[in-house]
Amino acid sequence: MRIVFFDIESTNLQANFGSVLCLGWKVYGQKAVHVPSVKDHNGVCECCSRINDVANDKSLLQEMVKALSDADVWVTWYGSRFDVPFINSRLAFHKLPPLPYTPHIDLWRTARNHYKLHSNRLASVQAFLELPDEKTPLTGPDWMGARTGNQKGLKYVVKHCKQDVLVLEQAYERMLPLIKSHPSRRLADGRPNTCPRCGHDILHRKGTYVTATRRYQRWQCQGCGGFMKDSKPTDIDHTMTL
Repeated sequence: MRIVFFDIESTNLQANFGSVLCLGWKVYGQKAVHVPSVKDHNGVCECCSRINDVANDKSLLQEMVKALSDADVWVTWYGSRFDVPFINSRLAFHKLPPLPYTPHIDLWRTARNHYKLHSNRLASVQAFLELPDEKTPLTGPDWMGARTGNQKGLKYVVKHCKQDVLVLEQAYERMLPLIKSHPSRRLADGRPNTCPRCGHDILHRKGTYVTATRRYQRWQCQGCGGFMKDSKPTDIDHTMTL
C-alpha cells in the first residue's frame, strides 16, 4: 500500500485570491521528502533575483497531480477542508482535470473525534504526543516575502512545509490505532489474518464485541495496538430484539 503524506503552502487561504507556493509530500517508509515549489517551475528573474510569476502555479499543480495520483492513500492534517479543495480549485482555474478519488485520512478529524485538547492544530498534537520533530513557526514577513517572489522567504516556507510533512508522518504512526476508516492493508497486501491498519501479523484475542443481535470476536494488534473485530459473528441470537 502506497501511503502518501502531503501538505501545501499557498499565498492565500482562498483559491480564487491565491495560488500554491509549494507542495510537500513523502511516501510512507521512504526517507525522501519532496517539496517542489514555484521557483523550481518558474525560475528566477536575472535582473531582480525574484521568482518569476509567483501566481502561476499551473506546472506545479501538474507535478502535484502526478505525485498524488500514484498514492493508494492520502494522509493530511485538515486536508479535507483545505488542501484538497484548494488544489482542486486551482486545477479548475487552469482548466485541468481534478485530483483522482483516493481514500483520504484526515488526521485533524481523528484528533477532533478522539482527543480532548485545547486545540486540534498539528502543533498542539505534536507537543501533546511529544513527537520527535517540531513544527516550525511561519512568520508574517517570511510568508509575505514568499508570496511576493522573495527567494529567502520562499526558502523558509519550503523548509516549513517539509517539517510539516515529517511531523504528519510521526503523528500518523502514533494515532494509527484510532483511525477507524483506514483502508485495509490486509486486502491491499493480500495477507489474511493480519492487522488491517498496520499489517502486523500478531493479533491477540481481547474479549468480544456485542451488538443487539450479534457477537463478534475482538482482537488487538500487537504492532500498532489497535482493536478490530471479526467480520462474521461467532453466533446468532434468534431471540426478540429491541
